[in-house]
Amino acid sequence: MALRYQRLNPHNAEDVQAYQAMLEQAPEYHRVVSGQPAARDAAARDMLLLPQGKQLVDKFSLLIRENEVAVGCPDLVRAYPSKTSAFIGLLLFAEAHQGRGLGGEALGYVQCLAQSWGCTQLGIAVIPSNRKAMRFWQRAGFKETRRGNNPHFVADAVVMQAKLPLSSAL
Repeated sequence: MALRYQRLNPHNAEDVQAYQAMLEQAPEYHRVVSGQPAARDAAARDMLLLPQGKQLVDKFSLLIRENEVAVGCPDLVRAYPSKTSAFIGLLLFAEAHQGRGLGGEALGYVQCLAQSWGCTQLGIAVIPSNRKAMRFWQRAGFKETRRGNNPHFVADAVVMQAKLPLSSAL
């Protein structure tokens, strides 16, 4: 697999449209975590969504392409919740491209990116009803650290963390 990663600009209409298209190509994800389809403005909103104290320079909304076809969209925040951590907001693939091992390869890229920032750990929040994702993150070595409430999801989020480098169990 030869995947290419492109950082998207939340102020560029074409980039926002490409991210929105990826979100819409994973309807099962949205059904499982929120109980409804992706909102029409989900990309525009999500690409600008930042944790308190972070700036847009720390937000990385990416588009993954395989042979010029958009297949996925990771999203992460540098130096959050601490200077030595990066937080993955999303690692999503179009349903037509799931189950092909792309998640493990993309996670490897995310890990390298985080390590280039000096991060020693990665975090993510997973909705337990998304069983496939929960298994993926657990296989990668992520462990639950706490649970948090978010009214946009069907259940509390399971916040997980893993030390870098990750195991190669994927």
